Amino acid sequence: MNRHGLARPAAARIMAERPPAPTAAAPVPRGRPRRPPARRSSWRSIPYFMLLLLAGLGLLMLYTSRKPGDAAATAAPQPAAGAGRTAAERPAATAAGAEHARSPATTTDADATDEPAAGTWERLADAPAAFTLSALPDDGVTAGLVELPQRDEAVQHSSGGGRDDAVSLGTLEGEPLLRLSIYRPGHEEVPAPSFYIDVARRAGEAGLSVRRLAATADIDTRFGPVAAADVVFGSRQGDRACIVFRRLGAEPMVRISGWLCGAGLKQPTPGELACVLDGVRWALTEEPGLASIFNGKVSRPGCKPAAPATTGAIAATVDDSAPVVAPAAKSPPRKSKRRRHRHR
Repeated sequence: MNRHGLARPAAARIMAERPPAPTAAAPVPRGRPRRPPARRSSWRSIPYFMLLLLAGLGLLMLYTSRKPGDAAATAAPQPAAGAGRTAAERPAATAAGAEHARSPATTTDADATDEPAAGTWERLADAPAAFTLSALPDDGVTAGLVELPQRDEAVQHSSGGGRDDAVSLGTLEGEPLLRLSIYRPGHEEVPAPSFYIDVARRAGEAGLSVRRLAATADIDTRFGPVAAADVVFGSRQGDRACIVFRRLGAEPMVRISGWLCGAGLKQPTPGELACVLDGVRWALTEEPGLASIFNGKVSRPGCKPAAPATTGAIAATVDDSAPVVAPAAKSPPRKSKRRRHRHR
């Protein structure tokens, strides 16, 4: 019935009760279906516990890969300065700078090179001087060098028996300085570092740092060619211009090394160093073989000091075998005769 109370027709009632016909879906265009964009991978997506796990595994691998000797070497205490040094670290130059601490500016890798044999060096307190220096020229760097304060040092290898004697003249205060070391190896193993590493090591032991070094030609001495180099040492007292030297030879098996410094920045010459080396005189009687080598006659021109011009020195140069010629007697002067003129 409708709202007016009248009955609907049967056809209208059937149409009203029939559900609406479904509408046709819109056709979908053909082609590849669109997918949602994939999320980019990021380290933030890794959980934090995975990072901690990876870090722990890395530390474990580092710990297990260490050699057993590395930990022992790291934990081993370092020996005190000057106590029980090995051949490469023995106090070879402590006499030249005993009053100065080791210079912090000297940083070299010399200690990691040429590992020496086991053994220590013992200081010989009451040992006599092994050598002396003869008179040197009175000009240049060597003027008055032998009159400067002298310090002697002797050390001996505890197991090999090798001995090293050193003499130092002068100080680091600005006056000329000489450091001369003569080493006679025994049965110990003798390291052979390069010349430059040896210079840096020994300079550091003396409280000096190497600021500049330039190699020069070898110097010809009575012991054969000697390697030399011009160097500028730095210290708390200022820079010093020096010449360093080293002689390594098998006949005789003696190592001669050291340095010669002028006053301030006055550079010594190779000739002055050659005069110093030729002026070494051996003094130990228990080593006669070295005495015959060091005390031989040297005829190097310019190395002898100038002798004073005394009356005795002049008389000593007169040859007695020469005939003596008497001076000719002087005739008395003739008197001139004056002519007298007669006045007429």
